[in-house]
Amino acid sequence: MERFRLRRLVRHGLAALALALLIWELARTQFALAPLPVGLVSALILALLANFTVRFTRGDGALVHPLTIALGLALGPGKAGAILLGGLLLGNLVRSFVPRSPAFRPAGRAERWSYVSFEWAHQALSLFAGWAVQHALGGATFFSAAGRLPTGGFLIAFLLVHV
Repeated sequence: MERFRLRRLVRHGLAALALALLIWELARTQFALAPLPVGLVSALILALLANFTVRFTRGDGALVHPLTIALGLALGPGKAGAILLGGLLLGNLVRSFVPRSPAFRPAGRAERWSYVSFEWAHQALSLFAGWAVQHALGGATFFSAAGRLPTGGFLIAFLLVHV
């Protein structure tokens, strides 16, 4: 199997896993979504952040991660995952298919779709791993004294899965 074809297959498989986790979490919470203004504004900000990257010496990076962490801690993984899906899908579609976008990357159509699905899966799987660790450690809110350990676990798990 060709190396690039295998990479695309793995990326789409991770996206399918992340989508299954999102549907499971939303079904568990009876498909409770974030309020419409919060969801729309957050998704649009995520779409913008996906397109305006920060240049580093070893490549570029996006500021999507801090917003993903904040949404995950504030809204939970289901609501944050749905907002993440909408925002990153919109942002990465623009990034991958609009040549005049700030972070356009020229590639073949299959590779672009592979990139779009992997970017969302990467963020979503990190979010769900963080939530699982936070839940296993007691899942208290961040602002309580008992919430520091679960929140720290969320952050560490998010970062470990994301890297």
